[in-house]
Amino acid sequence: MEAEVPEALFQSMRHFLKEHPQWDQYQLVSSAVASFLFQNGSTDKAVAQHYLNGIFSR
Repeated sequence: MEAEVPEALFQSMRHFLKEHPQWDQYQLVSSAVASFLFQNGSTDKAVAQHYLNGIFSR
């Protein structure tokens, strides 16, 4: 997937990744998408599992 993000958001992502070396850009984006989908009504069990894993494993 390719996406353009606003510069401020990109810089925030870079800062977060620099401060949290256990994360990578793919985990961050995947977690953000799962969170968005889950919080906006997705009923897919895989999305819910990914969302919950992101909350409790970090």
